[in-house]
Amino acid sequence: MSWSQAFAKARGLLGGRSSDAQPAAAADAGVPLGGRIGGSISFDAAPFRLADDSLVPAPADLVQIESISRLRSADLQGAVHRLYTARGDAGDGPECFLQIYTDPEGEARELVYYHRLLRLFPASPEEQAAFLGEGGTGLGEASFRLHREQFAGLVLPQALVDRAFGESDTLEYTRSAGSPAQEHIAPFRGTENRIDDRQGRNGLRQDVVFMPYRRSVAGSGEEQLLICTEIVEEQNGDSARREIHVDFMVGLVLGADFVAVH
Repeated sequence: MSWSQAFAKARGLLGGRSSDAQPAAAADAGVPLGGRIGGSISFDAAPFRLADDSLVPAPADLVQIESISRLRSADLQGAVHRLYTARGDAGDGPECFLQIYTDPEGEARELVYYHRLLRLFPASPEEQAAFLGEGGTGLGEASFRLHREQFAGLVLPQALVDRAFGESDTLEYTRSAGSPAQEHIAPFRGTENRIDDRQGRNGLRQDVVFMPYRRSVAGSGEEQLLICTEIVEEQNGDSARREIHVDFMVGLVLGADFVAVH
């Protein structure tokens, strides 16, 4: 079972309630696969080479873990942890993380390496409503398209973009949750608590509204497009640093044999 399936199943059991905010963990103990701040992740290059039409840039063979977070939601059965190799708080820098979904028994069921394509700052109430999926439109619709022209200002290798799009000007992703017959479903909601040091003194807490989409890529792989509206409530203990933005994250689903956490 993937994490998006776990969200959908839990929503059916719990009636779609959103979660209450939870305090950030005091330290990075108990993270799946033994992840810890200051540790590292080894990636096998094979899945990225096989999925040569994916938009996800291959990470270095060995990268350091800068931060660790947990995503909590009443819409979820199990747990979602993220091992950040780049936080991207400034908005113009990279944001990358390995997401680990564990089932209610604590078994790791899905690993996805995510890389941020872009961050938007919705300026008007109408834009915010669309990215919150309000009014039965916007986030949560059955499909989502990326257009080649949107990549003109992004810091991605042109060769990677050309391989992904091929002869087409669009890439279409289908919603990972709900029935394809449903034109729109309410996005998932939760709270992400991130710690940036092993003592848990610094970090970030944000409410998140999100929907995962997907498409097939070469090598029998799956690329995910995670569209996530993030309402930052607190950073490093400062509640004045509040903002709302929308992150577009592309991710490649990886087999456990291709990832090692040290």
